Amino acid sequence: MTERHPTNGRVRDRLAFTAVDVRKAPGIDPGYAITDLSPDINIVYGPNASGKSTTARAIQALLWPHPGALRGHALAGDFHLNGELWHVEADAGRVVRSRAGVPTDPPLLAPIDDRVRYTLGLPDLLASENQPLAEAILKESTGGFDLDAVARSRGYRADVPVRLEASRDSDAAMLRVRDAERAQQETAVQERQLAHLREAERRARQARTDAAQFRTALAFAHARFELARADETLAAFPPGLARATGDEDVQAADLGERLAALADRRREIQAALDQAEVERQASGLPDTILNEGVPRALRATAGELVRLDAEIAALQRDLQTAVAERDSHRRRLAADLTEAQVNALDTEGLRELAQLARDYDDIRVERQARAEVERWLGGVTPPANLDDLRRGVDALAKRLQTPNASEAGHIAARTRWAAYAGGALVILAAVGLAVLVHPAWLLFGVLGLLLIVFAWRYALPASTREATHHEARYRETSLPEPSSWTVAGIRARADELNAELTAALVEQEKAVRWGDLEQRRRALDLAYHEAEARRGNLIARYGVAPDLDEESLRLLAENLSRWQAADGRVRAVHGRLNAVGKERLTRDTALRDGLGRFGYTGGAFGAQLDDLDRRLRDLAEATARAQARREELSGALQPEFDRLERQRTAVYERIGVVSGDDRALHERLGRLGAYRDTVTLRQEREAVRDAAEQALALSPELKVIAPEQLQRRLEEAETAAADLDPTLREIAAVQTRIGDAKRKRDVEAALARRDAVRDRLRTARDEVAGQVVGDALLAHVRAETRDAALPIVFHRARELFTIITRGRYELQFEEGPPPAFSARDTTTALTLALDQLSSGTRVQLLMAIRLAFVENVEWGPKLPILLDETLGNSDELRAGAIIDAAIEIARNGRQVFYFTAQGDEVLRWQHRLDQIAIEERPGSTVIDLAEVRSAAGFERLPINVDQPLAEGLPVVAPDGMSRAEYGAALKVPGIDPWRDELGGVHLWHVVTDLDVLHGLVARDIRRWGQLAGLTSLGGRAGAVALGLDEATMRRAVARAALVETALETWRIGRARPVTARDLVESGAIAADARDDVAELLPSVNGDGEQLVARLRTGANFDASAVEKLETWLATNGYLAPGDPLPPDDLRARVLAAAAPTIERGDLSLRDVDEVLGQLPRG
Repeated sequence: MTERHPTNGRVRDRLAFTAVDVRKAPGIDPGYAITDLSPDINIVYGPNASGKSTTARAIQALLWPHPGALRGHALAGDFHLNGELWHVEADAGRVVRSRAGVPTDPPLLAPIDDRVRYTLGLPDLLASENQPLAEAILKESTGGFDLDAVARSRGYRADVPVRLEASRDSDAAMLRVRDAERAQQETAVQERQLAHLREAERRARQARTDAAQFRTALAFAHARFELARADETLAAFPPGLARATGDEDVQAADLGERLAALADRRREIQAALDQAEVERQASGLPDTILNEGVPRALRATAGELVRLDAEIAALQRDLQTAVAERDSHRRRLAADLTEAQVNALDTEGLRELAQLARDYDDIRVERQARAEVERWLGGVTPPANLDDLRRGVDALAKRLQTPNASEAGHIAARTRWAAYAGGALVILAAVGLAVLVHPAWLLFGVLGLLLIVFAWRYALPASTREATHHEARYRETSLPEPSSWTVAGIRARADELNAELTAALVEQEKAVRWGDLEQRRRALDLAYHEAEARRGNLIARYGVAPDLDEESLRLLAENLSRWQAADGRVRAVHGRLNAVGKERLTRDTALRDGLGRFGYTGGAFGAQLDDLDRRLRDLAEATARAQARREELSGALQPEFDRLERQRTAVYERIGVVSGDDRALHERLGRLGAYRDTVTLRQEREAVRDAAEQALALSPELKVIAPEQLQRRLEEAETAAADLDPTLREIAAVQTRIGDAKRKRDVEAALARRDAVRDRLRTARDEVAGQVVGDALLAHVRAETRDAALPIVFHRARELFTIITRGRYELQFEEGPPPAFSARDTTTALTLALDQLSSGTRVQLLMAIRLAFVENVEWGPKLPILLDETLGNSDELRAGAIIDAAIEIARNGRQVFYFTAQGDEVLRWQHRLDQIAIEERPGSTVIDLAEVRSAAGFERLPINVDQPLAEGLPVVAPDGMSRAEYGAALKVPGIDPWRDELGGVHLWHVVTDLDVLHGLVARDIRRWGQLAGLTSLGGRAGAVALGLDEATMRRAVARAALVETALETWRIGRARPVTARDLVESGAIAADARDDVAELLPSVNGDGEQLVARLRTGANFDASAVEKLETWLATNGYLAPGDPLPPDDLRARVLAAAAPTIERGDLSLRDVDEVLGQLPRG
């Protein structure tokens, strides 16, 4: 056994086996035990007859120990339930259960009849194919029981028989009585004659109704004929008259006048614009100067020159001051150092000299501080008995806190008397309150009594052993004892010891300080010797004042530092003066060059800048006037001119003439009256046709019959309807005669016969009542189970079925009677009956129903699911989906067993589990039954871990391909413009991210219908699981909607091609003529309009059938009115529909053009 990643914590409210022991079973010798089972997934692998089915039966027998299931068995097992370990032992004669080692009653599990729901074996699922699959699925939705079979075996029935056998006997008796009483044979003849007359009456009435229908059909045909003539007349008129209002000539004249006035104004503006351009040229400045800010920059440069001149003057003054200060400091040094010595001191030497002076000063201060501390400390004598003092003080302090026997007695006596006094006060207060307020206050006196009793019983002296112990601890020290071991004597001795301890601690601290001073003294001496050595080195290196003392040396260092600082300031000011001079020269040169661009050379900068400003103002004013004229021309006048021109053109185009052709305009308007009269006539005829067509809604076949045939049938119907009144009169006479004959009959014989069969009738009634009540009970059971469970079961089954089939199929449910299931193909939108599905798909559907029912209808703890080679009839991809569904069930807290003899299935399970993150992966165990039962002679079949797992056909990766190249590599089919369902469109047309597309195709999700179905189940989380983030999914949905809009727009003015299958579906062409019509389809390229025209010109085709075919073709889109949209109009409509998604950023114009490029041309 190999165990993998145990699950974490999902044990509440589920039953999970940890061990199964098959001690005895038919065909099993010796027995075997399976231990260390995973609470999540257990894969039981072994060859045939190795005990897989026995293990599955043992698990169910341990859950539901029934004598029939235990016959010949001896079983044992352990399982966890609600965090407790249960042990079960079962054989044919006894069942023993224990929980946590204690015998107990059985747990509350699902009923024993439900055990079949938890086993999903391939043979059982395939066996369901022998009956209609819809009934099998309905059986699973009601819990796995065939309630209809129960009803048949019991003879239950929902309907009450119209006539029971006893009832028929009673009626027969009554008939015999009436026959005996019938006096004349003519009554039977009259009754038969009455039946014939009733039939004649029915035919006459039907003929009258048919005549009215034929007259309506004739009116319909006449109206349709006149409507066609009106359409031909309207077609002769120019097409623009339909949009004419009648005043187009007035509108065109008014717009022409307004356009002429705008043309005059445009010429005036253009003249003003030309004048402004002349003035701009006269300024002699380029246009760019207005935006470059060159004049402002030149003004700023001139200002900088003034500022730099002022700064140069200030720096010259600062230089003089700094030189004077440096000379002053140099004179102060002349007394101690020669010029050569001063020059010899570089920066490093000056720093060493100053540091030496500071070190001498620090040493002096430290020596003074050390002397002060020594005077404070005086002599030092370290204490010798410091530890004894501490122990003695501690022992006396604790002795004072612990009284001895005599002291405790005094304390207890005082406490007891205080408690007695308090209790007495409480009792007195209770008596007073009882007298003054209420007698119930006497109960308060009980507290006083309790206080007195407590003080008498528990206020006893404490033990004296601790006091004796503390006195002994004190005697262990070498200190004198107290004068007496009383409180006063102990406290006096403790005060003395505290004073001695304080003095000893002070002496101890002084000793520590004195030791620190010794160390500091040695350190100061060492620092002084080092300073002397450094001084000797300086004297030897620079020859500086070898006879100076420490104070003189410090003053010398300070004077040198001031002199060097002053010298540094002189050099800094001098450097700044040079830099500012260079900057002024640069600015002066730049200003002269800038003015030179505009023709200025030499002279004063101020006058030249003022003249440049004047020229700039002239240029700006002329430019503003020119811009204003341009804005007036392009911003107001020209748009208005263009708008009026468009309106004028629209007036001419609306009526269908060339813009400006007033003669053609007046000619068209002259025919407008005749056109409108024809339109009114057509509307009247259309109203007549629609009324007749509505009247013929229940007899649509009359609309396709030729008028000549209708007239002939009308005459026949009117002739037949003329017989109605004579027939009614004859019926009345016959009914009178029959009534007279019946009134003469005797009913005594019928009463006698009725009494004879009454008992039998009661018995039959009771039997029928039992059958009806039984059926009602079954109906109630069916409603309580299916009606309560089916909604949840169905939705979960739909979800599982969709996941297993990779979104290819969607489970459908239609309410009965009886309820029926079907599968909708999301790629074709076809709803398939269950017997039309492949056997593998049907098995997966039934398994989804079983799993959904167990998940949602089960009560009590979650019981294990047993899967017996369920993958055997599925392809690789769907087998993986089934494994994923089982893994999800385990992750939701249910133990799963999978039994198989195929090593590749074990590898597939392990492969799917390894793909799950460790923190989310359910635990799993592989049980090799051959290894477990090696004692029985089974040879272990090793699993070939190197065996490659087929995951479907390999899918080429994009690897740098362009979108078009990747589409070619995937062999993506084009968009079928006549496919009604968008679900069949390949995902390449919808998903533009090639990596995401590759991931989906690798999962065998190739069509939009599959992706839409899977994401509708999982929502955003489902999309993320498939590798689609929110933006990618939103873009895919927008692209799918774009494809749908493009197809709908493209179909405008285009007809579907007619096929031979369409001829069959239309039902208009007789079967014997269908082949002849199908032979015409290639010659007309499937064009429905040409086909109808060819059929009408043919002599061998029925006109009514052609008319019916034409109606069917027009209704189903095989005849397209109008013309196809031009490419520009098609693109404009699609863009308008996609505008919101383009604004959101989900689509772009490139997407629109790409989708339109996939549509057929022409």
